[in-house]
Amino acid sequence: MTSFERASRPRDRGVRTAPAPPSGRRSLAVTLLSIGGLASAGPVAAQHADAEDPVRAEVLAAAQALFDAMADRDSAAVADILLPEGGFYAVGTADGTPVHSYIPHAEFAPMVARAEAPLIERMWDAEVIVRDPIAMVWTPYDFHFGDTFSHCGVDAFSLVRTAEGWKVAGIIFTRETEDCPENPAGPVDGS
Repeated sequence: MTSFERASRPRDRGVRTAPAPPSGRRSLAVTLLSIGGLASAGPVAAQHADAEDPVRAEVLAAAQALFDAMADRDSAAVADILLPEGGFYAVGTADGTPVHSYIPHAEFAPMVARAEAPLIERMWDAEVIVRDPIAMVWTPYDFHFGDTFSHCGVDAFSLVRTAEGWKVAGIIFTRETEDCPENPAGPVDGS
């Protein structure tokens, strides 16, 4: 079995795997519409992964490694998990108007080291889509400075498998301060 055939077959319940592309070229518009269709397919189409899927576990471990490094204020570990060319896009609203901001990965790692309190970001109910060597994680999150709640939202990670393992190519996330769902893990220790 070729690596393409392996990547094209559905995995055990859990990792949503995109079907193999048909032969011939596809336009960028068709490809983007296809990706949009996966994102809008909803929970009925989503296959929830079990803990026994090693690829899903690797992808989630990479996302969690970033959060752990942020909590430890370890800029070297943050830089190690991020591809240097990538970045973070924050999306929110100000007075009802959509706003967004961008932070390149290269600028983010030093910011983590300068934080006055641990940067605690927690995810739950993550959906993982893998088409090796790329993966996406879509997950609700909450964010705290130390034990003080800051905001919540949804993180959408793009990851790439490298010779060193999964790396974060970029994250786009919503930044919300109202109507935040309760984290199933409960409050942050000390809050």
